[in-house]
Amino acid sequence: MRFKIVLLILITLCWYGLGTAFVEGISAVIDLVPRTYSLGGFPRAASLSDIDSDGDLDIIVTNPDKNDIAILLNKGDGAFEISNHYPIDGYPISIISTDIDGDSDIDLVVLDSDGRVRILFNDRKGLFSAGGVYPVEPYAFTISSSDMDLDGDQDIIVLSEEKTTSLLNDGKGGFDVTLSYPAGVNPAPKITADLNSDKRGDIVIGGKDGVSVLLNNGDNTFAQGVYYTTGKMPVSVIAGDLDSDLDNDLVVANYKSHTISILKNTGDGTFQGVVDFPSPKGPNSITLGDIDLDEDLDIVVTNGLSGELSIFINNTVRPLAITTDLLPHGRRSLYYSEKLKAKGGVPPYNWVVLSGSLPPSLHLDPLTGEIVSRGEDEAEGAEAHHKLHEDIGEPLISHDPLCLCLKAPTGLYRFTVQATDSSSSTATADLYIEVLPLPGTISGTINYSGNKKGTIRIGLWARSQSPFMRLFIRPIFSATVTTHGEYKMDNIYPESYLLGAYLDINSDGMRQLDEPYGIFGSREKPEAVVVEHGAALSDIDMELSED
Repeated sequence: MRFKIVLLILITLCWYGLGTAFVEGISAVIDLVPRTYSLGGFPRAASLSDIDSDGDLDIIVTNPDKNDIAILLNKGDGAFEISNHYPIDGYPISIISTDIDGDSDIDLVVLDSDGRVRILFNDRKGLFSAGGVYPVEPYAFTISSSDMDLDGDQDIIVLSEEKTTSLLNDGKGGFDVTLSYPAGVNPAPKITADLNSDKRGDIVIGGKDGVSVLLNNGDNTFAQGVYYTTGKMPVSVIAGDLDSDLDNDLVVANYKSHTISILKNTGDGTFQGVVDFPSPKGPNSITLGDIDLDEDLDIVVTNGLSGELSIFINNTVRPLAITTDLLPHGRRSLYYSEKLKAKGGVPPYNWVVLSGSLPPSLHLDPLTGEIVSRGEDEAEGAEAHHKLHEDIGEPLISHDPLCLCLKAPTGLYRFTVQATDSSSSTATADLYIEVLPLPGTISGTINYSGNKKGTIRIGLWARSQSPFMRLFIRPIFSATVTTHGEYKMDNIYPESYLLGAYLDINSDGMRQLDEPYGIFGSREKPEAVVVEHGAALSDIDMELSED
């Protein structure tokens, strides 16, 4: 379900470093908690990757004024410690983190201001050593990676105002082939992203004090741009779903306003309620990622003028949604338990069956969301039995233990459940439970007195099938035994069957005319094998013989 956001006029902000900032809306609240790390110098760009392979995202930051890159390791909860600095010969201005040499860990690729690409290889423990250096374009300003030649490794794309350069990976982290194209890129902030959920790339372009959004018409043209005022000198823009409503919002870094702006997508590629969050001086790049492992996108901002890195932990309340979409079937006379799951909203949740009904003897716990068989009739009877003997002062007499099992008739039971969170938001899901009978077993002996060798194949055909169809349809249930003697077939669905067996001499899975066979009862008058609910049939014997 898509939630369209309409922002209220009232907006409450808390100054960076002093607390939590909120943007209140009808269906979601943007809640960003800022943290700041002092790096000194002029932090220019950041990349998020799990460089130490511990399951969370770490941060790598370029710092041209210090001629190095800084590594901040995630403690697992979105807090970081500065672990290492790696010197770079030149001014590092752009960085990507990806597996360059195919060893399943994250390496670093750094672009410096002299137009050189530098590789730093990971030792699989989060420590880096210098790799190759590749000159490209003196006025290059950004890099990215992609498998350009579809050979299974990451190549590097370098953009400048005059040309685009591709470095092709040799599969081991070396780059022997350089391809250049006379197609430059204006360094003004520009991204492509699907903003209206039509699976087409729309364009966002930075301007003097805002951004223009151009929606893709689907015919190689774009609609006229819609301009949104953000702050002075937007230098970076990025798209991501900040409020978990399944569309891309925008985050803009405003270099001269010392703010980041959040533009919330209404779902159709238009944006309402541009909201500014204070950041340290000179925010110049933005990166998104789930750094605290709570399944939403947090914001990482480098601030060049203050020499600081800002992290905005996203505590936005996600829309309430029931994530359970399929329930397992139940078997009569067996215990049933399955817990419904939801995410988002404000826990805890309260559960109720809104329409339809659960199979009789199943109960939905409103507090835990667990659907469980509880043998209601017996439970109520036992409680009354207990109370009666307590009232008259007699000792409790023994009785059979309760059967906390599924007792509903077989069939398909459809129902709608509703979850309500602590803020009274609701979500619903249409579900069903199929109740199946308890399967049975068939066992017996297969006798064969001949001297032919082969595998004995046993089959059950439903008597509800016509005799003609049984000639051509494989058995519903089958089993094999390597020698004559005892056999057993489990998990047989209740039904009336014909039972037969033959000696597969040719190992082709089909009975030939020269292969011995037998039928339960006799060939002239087969007997039905009736498997009832949970039945265990024994002494179902057969004799294999020649025609």
